[in-house]
Amino acid sequence: MVRSSSLSTQSLFMVLVVVLWVSASSPSPATSPGKLRYALQQDQTVGYRIEIIADRDDATETLQGVVTYKCKSAEKDVLQLTYAGGLSKSSKAKPSEGRSRFGAPPFGPRMFGPSRAFGPFSNTLFKGLITTTNDLTLTSLGEIQSMQGDSQLPYLLGNASLLIFEPLPEQAEESWSVTTGISITEEGGRRGLPYRLPFEPESPKRTTTGSEIHTYRVRSIDGPRIIVDKTYRLDSPAVNKDVSGFEINGTGTWTFNRELGISESLELKQKLIFQKGNTTTAIPMTINYNRLSEAELTAHQEEQKQKQEEAKKQLAEIQEKQANTPLTEQEIRKVLEGLESDSVTSVLMALQKLQQKNPQNSDPRIALAVDALKEHENSHVKQIVKIVAEKWPLPEGVLSVATKKRTWSDSSGTFTVVAEFLALEGDTVRLKRSDDGKELEVPLSRLSEADQKAARELAKVSKPVVKNPFE
Repeated sequence: MVRSSSLSTQSLFMVLVVVLWVSASSPSPATSPGKLRYALQQDQTVGYRIEIIADRDDATETLQGVVTYKCKSAEKDVLQLTYAGGLSKSSKAKPSEGRSRFGAPPFGPRMFGPSRAFGPFSNTLFKGLITTTNDLTLTSLGEIQSMQGDSQLPYLLGNASLLIFEPLPEQAEESWSVTTGISITEEGGRRGLPYRLPFEPESPKRTTTGSEIHTYRVRSIDGPRIIVDKTYRLDSPAVNKDVSGFEINGTGTWTFNRELGISESLELKQKLIFQKGNTTTAIPMTINYNRLSEAELTAHQEEQKQKQEEAKKQLAEIQEKQANTPLTEQEIRKVLEGLESDSVTSVLMALQKLQQKNPQNSDPRIALAVDALKEHENSHVKQIVKIVAEKWPLPEGVLSVATKKRTWSDSSGTFTVVAEFLALEGDTVRLKRSDDGKELEVPLSRLSEADQKAARELAKVSKPVVKNPFE
């Protein structure tokens, strides 16, 4: 089983990794709770309301929210679940009287709310504070076999998606314990900044080891509910003044529903002690969760559905507004640069921007640039060009590139070139060579008779691309 947790102290990031699981059990009493197993049914959904309160020196921070688990499959004592949800953070500052301005560094994501990242070059470490999903595979004893996704919480609390799963004993036991070896990796950044700048050298990582012990004793049995006293201890002492030391002690009550095969509730009080050098900071915390009733779960799902529909509606309104907003001259220049770029990625980005627009009038410069891409060597570009060309058609009288492109011959019949007709200016024909895009100026008399005729005909039906200065 692997559990991970993160905690920030101004510029420090700590990750707790469990690397070993050793379980020890006492003999079964005569009145045991029976074998306890996680046993969700396929397509079953359960929900929990979670509240975590951290009593910091400078503020009381509350993490709360509703999370759900849907069972995708339940075969051979292995459950595959999808976690969805996240906790929102609120903080209430405490009066500053009596606290030293040079006190211990603050804990937790003080400046980072549920939807804010650590900085301009990184995402938040605490994915448990935003709406997210995890795919979990665990045994009926609560051993996590795999987890896809991240729902990390601050204060070395681990992943939000794993909070409700306590390890269960293999046999019917009145008490049992789980001991794990852990390592905590501490990654430093520039002091005062919770992120590393893109060209800043990566700071060295420091890793310390320790132990984690979960102890359980059945207090009472109330029908299907097994009420269990839980104690928890984490110990990772500092090895020198430059490395952080951690200690967590907690006690509380965990309730398990043996008929439904799921956790019912948890009420746990614990204290996190952080030590570095001569500085020691203690943070009391309470961790509570309760399983939602069927009515509460239905109400939550309806509320989430309404929120999703409202968010979808708002997004559609924003997209429609953006689609109907004309491109600025600066945006047009940028789009044209993208369309004429040698980079397929740049071309696709420009085409996608045009595809998202609903122009009232097609800009001839854009229409010609799109038309020139109809024979692009990239099949994906050609596919999108067909859609974009319908939104940005060539203005009446403006010939397509395909119409204006031909093989031109000189009057002697010796030389030929594949080029696009640009204009007939007096007795000079302007062409754009297809192989390298170079513009040519050829005297009309130097062309073959057929090409002289073609040039005159193209000049009659081809309108110059001129931008209306009054639009």
